[in-house]
Amino acid sequence: MLFNLFLVFLLIGALAFGSGYATLPLIEKYIVNLNNWIDYKTFLDIIVISQMTPGSVAINAATFVGQKVAGLPGSILATTGVVIPQSAIMIYLGHELFDKNKKYKLLDYFIVGVKSCVVSLIFLTTISLFKTSIIKDPLNYAGIVTFILALFLQYKKIDTIKIIIIS
Repeated sequence: MLFNLFLVFLLIGALAFGSGYATLPLIEKYIVNLNNWIDYKTFLDIIVISQMTPGSVAINAATFVGQKVAGLPGSILATTGVVIPQSAIMIYLGHELFDKNKKYKLLDYFIVGVKSCVVSLIFLTTISLFKTSIIKDPLNYAGIVTFILALFLQYKKIDTIKIIIIS
């Protein structure tokens, strides 16, 4: 179980281009759907906790999932698994590619493709969170009002911290 937890988060870390939000569909797929280590409600709770605590959403989610699945050893292994590819391999490769190969068009195309993929992953996460938070049976009217108010305040360029407090 511990080794599988480590391997799954190692895979998630290796595929985690962009922000922590781009990893959420991967975490949902491998942790909730394929391995059934946690249910979807727990997954949503972990997302909320990960957003409230300092640090990357992906690292916080790995820590919380690992704790839920296998206690302290699970949280250590899951966090280590998600961090290894991001910190060691990706930073090294990124440094080598960006510093030495700025003239290659293929690298530019790769970066454009990765950006597009990250945007689509974040969009999928947004849709999934919207459906489970707002559109449920029965409709969550308080959630709908809060959502519309938060959108309006964002549009008016109100500070994000103030919006969270108001919500």
